[in-house]
Amino acid sequence: MTFNIVACGIFRPELEKILPEIKKELGEEDIPVVFLSPALHLDNNKMADEIIKQLDATKPQKTVLLYGSMCHTNLASIVNGRPVAHPQEKNCIELILSAERKEEIDKSGNVFYLSCGWLKYWREIFQHGMEALACDRIVALDCGLGAISDEEMLEFSDCIHAPIEIEEISLDHFKETVLRICKESLCGTSTPENTGNNAL
Repeated sequence: MTFNIVACGIFRPELEKILPEIKKELGEEDIPVVFLSPALHLDNNKMADEIIKQLDATKPQKTVLLYGSMCHTNLASIVNGRPVAHPQEKNCIELILSAERKEEIDKSGNVFYLSCGWLKYWREIFQHGMEALACDRIVALDCGLGAISDEEMLEFSDCIHAPIEIEEISLDHFKETVLRICKESLCGTSTPENTGNNAL
């Protein structure tokens, strides 16, 4: 076991699918993963506390932190001084959907994206209610995991009073992104001295 992964629970469906391939490509028999509650997005302080708690529990082992760089207002300070590798991408959608495809879809207007995890955990994330989404389109990214039923999709659509469009994508971009970050962690690109200054 060379490193572990601390990830937002939003990534659970996709990460659990690609993890066996990640292990095989890296030659790792075991990569422990801790999934944190998606509801932490509702409270910056709780998110910071929980991330720090998990990172401290794994010291001095290297950690891949799967959170978008903008998921917390001060992520750099949270990881400062720890052997942590984390992505440059701003959020979970940018980690799952390639920049080229996102740019193409965004040409249609203001798009609100839903990953498989967002659809799976939306009740937990929006536990205090949902306001109308100010967007032109709502697009659900279907990675072919079959984790969300038509009934659940319809329930979410009814809740936000808007139809949901399906965009079928592969997990290739997500796998490549996670694999890159894992390799950077293994190579020691992120060090206790510079981790707080640069996201990987």
